[in-house]
Amino acid sequence: MERFLRPLVIAFGLFATSSIAAQEENLVELAGLDDIPTEVLETISSAQRLSIFTIGHETLVPQVVVADKILFNRGAVATIKEMDSGKRLVLMADEILFADAQFGAQIMRDPDAVARVPATPGAKQQAPRRSRSSGNGDDGAPGAPGTDGSTGETLEIPDIWIITNRLGVQGVEDPTSAQVNLLINVPGVPGAQGGRGGDGAQGQDGQDGRHGRANMGVCSRGPRSGGDGGRGGPGGRGGDGGRGGNGGNVNYVGPQHVIDVLQFTSVFNPGAEGGEGGAPGAGGSGGSGGSRGSRPGNCTGGSSGDSGDDASPSNRGPGTAGGRGEKGITTAYIIPDVMALPES
Repeated sequence: MERFLRPLVIAFGLFATSSIAAQEENLVELAGLDDIPTEVLETISSAQRLSIFTIGHETLVPQVVVADKILFNRGAVATIKEMDSGKRLVLMADEILFADAQFGAQIMRDPDAVARVPATPGAKQQAPRRSRSSGNGDDGAPGAPGTDGSTGETLEIPDIWIITNRLGVQGVEDPTSAQVNLLINVPGVPGAQGGRGGDGAQGQDGQDGRHGRANMGVCSRGPRSGGDGGRGGPGGRGGDGGRGGNGGNVNYVGPQHVIDVLQFTSVFNPGAEGGEGGAPGAGGSGGSGGSRGSRPGNCTGGSSGDSGDDASPSNRGPGTAGGRGEKGITTAYIIPDVMALPES
């Protein structure tokens, strides 16, 4: 876990709090009430208000918590398990308190979150050999190319909203906000490798040649040659790698003194690397040559068809790597009284 938690100090507005912050350019954008998305306000309005909500070592799915007080136990770790950009984690309270300001607390995305590699499509099947016709057998048709692999999955982190009128320490009465050690670790999830391409089909077998015919041992119709087998189908192209997930977006809402404290929150939210391109499918082998017709009596002639060539090129190539995800955005909304938001 310690390797995963690599906090960075952020900058607030135009004022960098450290040289690290300036180098990383992890800036907080300023906004106001009118900039808060309507769906966030509606979600808050519909939530049941609790008296107190305590966070220890918790697994949090995207959810909305509205309470009089939210308490982070000493060394609390809140882990976001469900990756879905269409959802959000909202922690809203008149007061957000910490049992230990220095030891602090962490909000992090699941470090074990993994984007899924798509399943490999089924191999294309060889076309059945056609029934015999008159004369020489027809050549087999080329095998069908394999199905292209699917693009690797991209996972996105739900937006995080921390909404409060006061940040404080449990048991300390102070109308303003206190400095607390809060870490938010929401780096993007690496994109999945693209799916493997499907295998190409074997070439169709050549048609058998017509049989010879004899009367009393004397050949009256010579046998005909079998058709050549069809070329194998190329393997499908590998799927493209999934785009790397974006870093989590973090939103602070509160009075100026709350924002002044939250500017020191360590936020780690870089975008992740894209997945590698998937491997191509295997090329199909050539179909078998058709048999020559039978040689009854003294009949001669006719020959078996040649086997078809293996697929050439053997496949359509690998997929391309996915692009890197973007760094998350940290936004501060300065609001005089957050508990009036449900009425907004």
